[in-house]
Amino acid sequence: FETAIRLDPNLAVAHVVFGGIIEGVMEWNWSLAESRCRKAIALDPRSPQIRSVFGVLLSVVGRHDEAVVMYRRAVELDPLGPVWNAFLIEGLLGRRDWAGALQQAESTLEVAPEYWFALQFAGQAHAASGRWDEAIAKFERAVAASAEVPYAIGLLGNALAKAGRRDEARQQLAKLRARAES
Repeated sequence: FETAIRLDPNLAVAHVVFGGIIEGVMEWNWSLAESRCRKAIALDPRSPQIRSVFGVLLSVVGRHDEAVVMYRRAVELDPLGPVWNAFLIEGLLGRRDWAGALQQAESTLEVAPEYWFALQFAGQAHAASGRWDEAIAKFERAVAASAEVPYAIGLLGNALAKAGRRDEARQQLAKLRARAES
């Protein structure tokens, strides 16, 4: 990404990926990451991708209210984009707005009913609200739609355990252990 920026200093996506993901999430250089994200927005203010990456960075450092602003703007720029809609659920969860997260989950799943990332966040919204049956149903769909991403399996297992369905939770744990061995 440094080469891309050197070749084209106005390449907004290179700034946000290099800043938000590499310098921020991977290197923990938060101030430089934020600076690069802001530069990317200045270069391309209509990019939902840039807003979402910046939102992730803000969420990682616990600035959930600001992250929600970024995610909402990304959704405004591209209302049918399932990624931005799903990240908005995550942002609302981060600031403990369970009702808002549930409402956004419903909206997102109308746009993309089998998008595993949205299903996962929808499940987390239900779990945060203590609605274990709904959480389990969403996590089961997320596991199926994601071709069994381990994180989704873990969320399902956790929800099953919290709902008192320990044998089923142990089955999910066994799946994860088997995958770890292979």
